Amino acid sequence: METGKIALCSAFIFLVLFAKNEMRTKIKFGKLILFASLATQLLFFAHAMWQHFYLNVDRVALSASHATTAGYIILFPSLLASILILKSDLRHKTTLYTINFMLSLCAVIVTETRAAILVFPFFALILIVMDSYINKRINYKLYCFITIALLAGVFSFKDTLLMRMNDLNNDLVNYSHDNTRTSVGARLAMYEVGLKTYSPIGQSLEKRAEKIHELEEKEPRLSGALPYVDSHLHNDLIDTLSTRGIPGVVLTILAFSAILIYALRTAKEPYILILLFSLLVVGLSDVILFSKPVPTAVFITIILLCAYFKAQSDQCLLEK
Repeated sequence: METGKIALCSAFIFLVLFAKNEMRTKIKFGKLILFASLATQLLFFAHAMWQHFYLNVDRVALSASHATTAGYIILFPSLLASILILKSDLRHKTTLYTINFMLSLCAVIVTETRAAILVFPFFALILIVMDSYINKRINYKLYCFITIALLAGVFSFKDTLLMRMNDLNNDLVNYSHDNTRTSVGARLAMYEVGLKTYSPIGQSLEKRAEKIHELEEKEPRLSGALPYVDSHLHNDLIDTLSTRGIPGVVLTILAFSAILIYALRTAKEPYILILLFSLLVVGLSDVILFSKPVPTAVFITIILLCAYFKAQSDQCLLEK
C-alpha cells in the first residue's frame, strides 16, 4: 500500500515536471538537478564515514532501520549522479566522475550490503563503456582513473570486504549441508518455498505463511525461511508470484517494459537502462519496492533522470 502511494505521487510529479514550462528552461533545470545530485552524494558519504569511523558502527545504516536499506538508498542516487556527470558539459567531468565513484563506493562498502557493493562498480563501469560506444570516443584517462579508484576503495576497506566474502563462503558451505539458517541460506530457502507455495491468482500473507509452515514440517531444511514469512521473500518476482500470483508478475513485467520502451523509443536515452537493469539485478536478491525509504529513492532517481533529459532536450530546442 505504501509503495503504491509513493508510485502514484511520483506519477503526478512526473506529469508536472514534463508539462510545458518555460521557466524550467530559463533556470537551467538540468544543471540544478546535477548539482543537487552531487550535493546529495557528498551528504551520503559524510554521514556514512561519520557513522563508520567516529561512531564505530560496523554496518552503517545512515538514518534507515537496516544497513541493507541504506546500501540501496545510496546505490541508486549514486548511479544517477554518475549518469548526470557523463551527460553534462562540465570541463572536469572525468575527475568529477572518478571522485563520485570513489566516494559512492566507500559509502556503499561500509553498509556491507553485498548486492550494492557488487552492483554499483559493475554498472558504473558499464556506464563508461556505454558512453564510449555512444560518443564513439574512448576516454582512456577515465578508464585509468576508475581502475585506480576501484583498487584504492577495495584496499581501503579490504578487511570489511574479506569478512563479507568469508561470510558468503561459510553460508554456501552451510547450505550444502542443508543448513539454511544463514543469510545466503535463508535467501535460497525463501526462493524455494516461494515457488513451491505460490498461488496462480494470488493469496494473503497469512495464507502464504501457513503454507510455508506446512512445507517446513515436511522439509525441515527450509527452516531458514521461517523468520521472513510475514515480510517478503527477498526476490522481487518470487515474492510477487507468491502473493499476487501470475497477474502480479505480468504487471511487474509490464512496469519494467514501460521503462524500457520509454528509454529506447520516447526519450531515446539508453542511459536510463542502467537504472532499469540495476533494479532488476538487485531484485534478484531483495525486494526493492517493499518499505518506504528504498522505493522513494528509486522513484525520485527515475523522475530526476527523466526530468534531466527533458530539460536538456528543451534547452537544445531553445538554442535552435
